Amino acid sequence: TSAPIQDTSAPIQTAPQLQPTHNLLSWKDCSGLSYLSSLESDEMARLTGGCAKLTFCKRGLNYDDHLFGYMMDDGSNDCLSPGPVIRMEPGKTYGLVLCSDGDGDENHPGTNIHTHGLHISGSGNSDDITRWVAKDSCGFYEYKIPADHMGGTNWFHPHMHQRTLEQAAGGAFGLLII
Repeated sequence: TSAPIQDTSAPIQTAPQLQPTHNLLSWKDCSGLSYLSSLESDEMARLTGGCAKLTFCKRGLNYDDHLFGYMMDDGSNDCLSPGPVIRMEPGKTYGLVLCSDGDGDENHPGTNIHTHGLHISGSGNSDDITRWVAKDSCGFYEYKIPADHMGGTNWFHPHMHQRTLEQAAGGAFGLLII
């Protein structure tokens, strides 16, 4: 006779709830934001999607460590890599202030921001890769998302010529969702 078969399987366990690992950039009402004080009222009126501030930062001890990310204007001072998730909706216009935190590092050349997947203007204060934000200063970007823009997952990263690879590969990039 054969021995009875034993059940050696472990009890089924419920998978743990996953916590988000990235922060979501929060769009705020543009009026009264100190970092937009230089905008004219007609420019402010166009920003129907809201405004936000993002700061390019170094995660290493100095620029030459090639470790980068982005800080959000949420009081945390965390240099995130990948950067925050940016959500936008078709038919709205968003204002993004990009700052370049030189943090006293003489080797910091500045930065800029470029998007992949957005069907928007590639000139002016929109997605112009020839613009740059010098260290310890800020630049204003305006993103007008067409009403018929397809949804999808896209991405953003610095595109400062001669520094694109080191800044993006160093961790300064993030998701952009329409």
